[in-house]
Amino acid sequence: MENTILKAENITKTFISGNERLEVLKNVDLEVKAGEWVCILGPSGTGKSTLLHILGGLDLPDAGSVMVNHTNLQSINHQQLSDIRNKHIGFVFQFHHLLPEFNVLENVAMPLFIAGLNHQQAFTQAEHALQDIGFWERRFSRTTELSGGEKQKVALARALVTNPIIVLADEPTGNLDVTNTESLLVTLQRINQEKKVTILTVTHNQHVVDYATRKFWLKNGKLSENSK
Repeated sequence: MENTILKAENITKTFISGNERLEVLKNVDLEVKAGEWVCILGPSGTGKSTLLHILGGLDLPDAGSVMVNHTNLQSINHQQLSDIRNKHIGFVFQFHHLLPEFNVLENVAMPLFIAGLNHQQAFTQAEHALQDIGFWERRFSRTTELSGGEKQKVALARALVTNPIIVLADEPTGNLDVTNTESLLVTLQRINQEKKVTILTVTHNQHVVDYATRKFWLKNGKLSENSK
């Protein structure tokens, strides 16, 4: 389809521990279109994070292919893959991975420094990303001064700062209380609806599913739109 921005076909991944062979992903297919919020639900240990890492080019499948913006991630070199991750994919993880020696603005600007922008360009774009999530006034705060929910918002701004075609979020509410979970989900929903940012989340939190436009369940290595 014309507006398909991520497409996975026949993704298979197996882990070997001792004499045990565990096939966590079995011929998984997934197609994500521009503007969608796709949620993949499943209990811990089902392979959700493994699938997300493969979709984002952080890990390789044993078999199958991933297309991001019509580029096959399995057919390009390491530098090209790094460029795609930096420019086209935003990542939000359960743990925010902020750098404590830098303030909020510097943390958000980090992907832009990596992309080669100068400080003025990077900081201007980072300020816009913080304005989009309503966190601009805390731009000079140290990350050590922030609550868990605030740190995750900064991580979201960092994911959005390069204007990616898709944001991949791995258990983004996993370490948040009910209030901060709701706040983050409302922010994601607004960004999805108003900014038309495409989002793919993997989670075991049933509440996240309520916000998504399309839902999948990962069970026994298979991906299905049927929860049964």
